[in-house]
Amino acid sequence: IEIDSREFMRGQPYQGRRPATVPVFQPGRELAFNFASIDMPVVSDAVKNAILQVAPTDVDFYSVAVLGSSNKYNILNAKCSLDCLDEARSEITRWEAADNQPERIGQIHVVSTIRVDPLRANDRHVFRLKVWRIALLVSETIVDAIKDIPNLGVVFKLAS
Repeated sequence: IEIDSREFMRGQPYQGRRPATVPVFQPGRELAFNFASIDMPVVSDAVKNAILQVAPTDVDFYSVAVLGSSNKYNILNAKCSLDCLDEARSEITRWEAADNQPERIGQIHVVSTIRVDPLRANDRHVFRLKVWRIALLVSETIVDAIKDIPNLGVVFKLAS
């Protein structure tokens, strides 16, 4: 079943058809946490189980076969997006007239450095930013739960 991977960046429960496979876009060693097409998180069962121990209500997982692999993988879907970006402390580039996207002028184009207002993060462990959904944010508790999984494949940057 083909899916639109952008559906998993909305920060809301996924309502579409259940995916079955994920193609490999860049061959190499298998990683426990990877981003497939359009930053759709694909994680191993070990990562899934560790996250479920900490944040079972923040995420959904959809079992998928990664073409060419016999290991079990899952699409991770953060079920919420939060308005917690601290714009004053973050490094933000906004759309400008020169970008030839008149409907987006003034909106956030890129967030180079993310700073989160912890009071507005509502003690969530996994979420997307409401104003820039490309970013998938996780709490330090999640980082601690998954950081020692072999071949993790993801680098964490502090957003506080």
